[in-house]
Amino acid sequence: MIQYPQVHGLGDYSKEKTINDLIKNDVLRSQVEEPLKFYQNDTDKNVLTLDLKYQVTMSTPDLLSVVYTGYSYIEVAAHPNNEIYSITIDLKNMTKLKLTDFTTIDTMLAENIKQSTAVTNAAIKDGMDKNDLIIAIQNIDDQTLIKGLKEQWAYNTFYLTPNSLVVSVVVPHAVGDYALVELSGQ
Repeated sequence: MIQYPQVHGLGDYSKEKTINDLIKNDVLRSQVEEPLKFYQNDTDKNVLTLDLKYQVTMSTPDLLSVVYTGYSYIEVAAHPNNEIYSITIDLKNMTKLKLTDFTTIDTMLAENIKQSTAVTNAAIKDGMDKNDLIIAIQNIDDQTLIKGLKEQWAYNTFYLTPNSLVVSVVVPHAVGDYALVELSGQ
């Protein structure tokens, strides 16, 4: 089950429909179609169990930022995974924005991510030691981190809050699959 928001009250039904279709199609493509396509050669019938809930992290007349969290499991996979996905939309132009619309993806960003202690994920919320997550982030090679963010590898996503840019990066499954790193003032 995927829960996703729908925009209302813009005063333009056509614009609302375009934005709502963008939200729906983006999450279905990334969280349902792409994972099933990845495993399509393993069996003719893959069963995907998916539970995603959303949170609107920023909503202004110009921007909408939404983060989805939950879990997924494809029956041929080794184990269930914690999931994170997000979308940030330019409401005026009705387009999905990229991380590069807000920051340069370079060594400086990689270092800011690796030096941050404002980190969390589902595993920490379930009682894991935050230091394990910080160490996992610090052990990511800068070039791998940069490439993952540029190419938007699984778990490499971002969302906005009124006071920060939150970047998600891949960490080992043992520490939660992803880490959310809050970069204040971005």
